[in-house]
Amino acid sequence: MIHETATDIETTGLLPVEDHDHRQPSRTLRVAVSTTAVIATYAFVLRWKQPQINPAAMESLMEADGLPYDCDAGRWNAFQGWSEPKKTWCCTNQQKGCPDDPLVTGVAPGTGAVPIQTPGAVANPNNYNCDAGRWNAHLGWSVGKQTWCCASMQKGCPDDPLATGVRPGVAAAPLQTAAAAPLAAANPNNYNCDAGRWNAHIGWSVGKQTWCCTNQQKGCPDDPLATGVQPGAVATPGFVPGVAAPVIGANPNNYDCDAGRWNANNGWSDGKKAWCCTNQQKGCPGDQVDTGAR
Repeated sequence: MIHETATDIETTGLLPVEDHDHRQPSRTLRVAVSTTAVIATYAFVLRWKQPQINPAAMESLMEADGLPYDCDAGRWNAFQGWSEPKKTWCCTNQQKGCPDDPLVTGVAPGTGAVPIQTPGAVANPNNYNCDAGRWNAHLGWSVGKQTWCCASMQKGCPDDPLATGVRPGVAAAPLQTAAAAPLAAANPNNYNCDAGRWNAHIGWSVGKQTWCCTNQQKGCPDDPLATGVQPGAVATPGFVPGVAAPVIGANPNNYDCDAGRWNANNGWSDGKKAWCCTNQQKGCPGDQVDTGAR
């Protein structure tokens, strides 16, 4: 009876205290290991869900000891408003304020102003000055400069109103267009189609009549100003324009109005000038054959 009672007490764990204390540390260890595993799993899940940060950037952030610059403050005006160290640090570590940063517009957010490009806003490897010679951009700039300045600074474009082709301060010459003023034909003989026009049918050479009629519509067969009568003079009775005038009266001096006509003004006598001009319309003032040169 005593033996059985001792066995029951041992079974229920009330008698051997030392044996109970021996098993207690094993149970505590199991609990600690399970807790550690749960915490590690939770930390891994949190790490997996967070965005990955560039290790180099993280290292820089750690070395920076508390972010020396606020790379969002004034970012819109980074090129003009930030110091060089801030530009360098923010571009290297946070990719903000870099030369190609699309948020650096030069315009404060909320102002509604049109962004203004500045030379520092984009890379300019050739150091183009898009204001120098802008007035003559279409003819004076290289293709490379035209392309870069138009794309980056909106200057020198095909529709640039300042690219006039006229240097500032110089009066612009009226632009002749094909519709407004047809190009004048070459005039190799320098014909003056107003001089002697009244006597064009008789006094002009065939070459002059042809050129002036074709190019200036003067001296043509139906030219109303080619009357054969010098302006201010009285027409000879019976004179028909375009036909040599009949000789009025005798030619007592037998004037040859073709001989020396090229030098009539200086070489003829006053009598010959008067007679030949009146009767044959030769040697008159403005006679195109009277050039003074043989």
